Amino acid sequence: PHIPVMHSDFSLFREQLAHACRARSMTHDQLCASIGLGSRRRVDLGFSGLKALDIYRLAQIADQLHVSVDWLLGRSDVMELPKR
Repeated sequence: PHIPVMHSDFSLFREQLAHACRARSMTHDQLCASIGLGSRRRVDLGFSGLKALDIYRLAQIADQLHVSVDWLLGRSDVMELPKR
């Protein structure tokens, strides 16, 4: 069976991150501080985006903003996580 290939648009990450922060009334610095990223890593994240993140930090960001990792990576159009 043919399985469709899903593509990530990593260039969308910083845009999605900024959108989620605005939607949650959280600054970039507040988000980074809430997951334990120091000031140097905050600057790296702002300029380098995904290159400055590991999977653990990406998951922490998604959890803190209540969005899916797939949405942050441009793999989904659905920002909100399903209610459990």
